[in-house]
Amino acid sequence: MQAKVRDNSYISVTTLQQSHSAQRQFLHLCDNSLQIPHLCDNSSQFLHLCDNSSQFPHLCDNSSQFLHLCDNSLQILHLCDNSSRFPHLCDNSSQFLHLCDNSSQFLHLCDNSLQIPHLCDNSSRFPHLCDNSSQFLHLCDNLHNSYISVTTLHNSYISVTTLHNSHISVTTLHNSYISVTTLYKSYISVTTLHNSYISVTTLHNSYISVTTLHNSYISVTTLHNSHISVTTLYKSHSANMTETTEVS
Repeated sequence: MQAKVRDNSYISVTTLQQSHSAQRQFLHLCDNSLQIPHLCDNSSQFLHLCDNSSQFPHLCDNSSQFLHLCDNSLQILHLCDNSSRFPHLCDNSSQFLHLCDNSSQFLHLCDNSLQIPHLCDNSSRFPHLCDNSSQFLHLCDNLHNSYISVTTLHNSYISVTTLHNSHISVTTLHNSYISVTTLYKSYISVTTLHNSYISVTTLHNSYISVTTLHNSYISVTTLHNSHISVTTLYKSHSANMTETTEVS
């Protein structure tokens, strides 16, 4: 684990690997344990990294600017956002990821199936597209597993949803907000632009790569199996200070 603070710029590179402790297999971040080092940040400029899982570390952000990345699954990581600005990405399935949005601006994308991704559907065979918002149409397909392409324009809102077999591609434009979400089997790629905010999130199997740009803030977070690498670059008002900490 390495952290370096300079005059006008902060560079933080954090690497987490398997713990050699007999009692814990993984290191905990923001934990109350006395055996494992803590890595906690309560300021609004840093990401919260928390690990409550026995197999996969959690990446959690309680700030309004960043996405929540949480893992409660034994096989696939959860990507969840409780903010009103970003859609929810949740996975409760053993094979496919859930894409859920509780906001009034976005469509609900949910997968409860083990074979084909469902969109707010309780069926075990065919995918549904359903919208509970007053701004959007209800789109449901009970006939066959075919290709669905939906383009909706409401005021300044444009939403394009494409479903083909197990492939989902969602492109959303609302004022200055652009969100592109792609799901292919267990692969999720999310690109979000809101004013000066750019967030790219990629999930493939147990791999997460997050790149975030907000004003002068750049954060790159990579999780692969038991490996976490966090690289953060942004302007800081801290005084001259250099600190290096290594965890074996």
